[in-house]
Amino acid sequence: MRLFLKRALLALLLLALVLYGAFALTSHPVEPHPYFASGDVLVIAHRGGKGLAPENTLAAFAHSAALGVDVLEMDLRQSSDGALVVLHDRRVDRTTNGQGAADSLSLAQLKQLDAGYRFSLDGQTFPYRGQGVSIPT
Repeated sequence: MRLFLKRALLALLLLALVLYGAFALTSHPVEPHPYFASGDVLVIAHRGGKGLAPENTLAAFAHSAALGVDVLEMDLRQSSDGALVVLHDRRVDRTTNGQGAADSLSLAQLKQLDAGYRFSLDGQTFPYRGQGVSIPT
C-alpha cells in the first residue's frame, strides 16, 4: 500500500510539473490596463480614509479629498429594504452606536445610527460622537 501511495504521489507531482511547464511555455505578457498606463503612484483612501475620520463616512471622504487623494475606496452593503449604504462590516456594532446585521435593518433604522460614535484617535476621546455623522446612502 505504501509503495502505491508513493507512486501515486510521484505521478501527481510529475503531472503538476508537466502542466506548469506547458502553461509557462504558452503564457505571454498582458498589456497593462489604461488606468495604470501613466505609471504614476495613486494614493487610495482605504474605507474613505480610515484612521483619519470615521471610516466610510462623508466626514472621512471630505477629509481625504482635502488631502488630495486620488481614489476614495468604500464598501457597500444592502439594507433590509434593498437600499445601498456605505458600510464595511456585515454588522453595525463596531463602527456605530447600533447593533445587528446591516441587512436586517431598514434604511430608516440605519440612517438613525451615529457612525462617528466609536471613532477615536487616542482611545480616550470621541470627537465625532453626537456630531451628526451618519452612514452614507
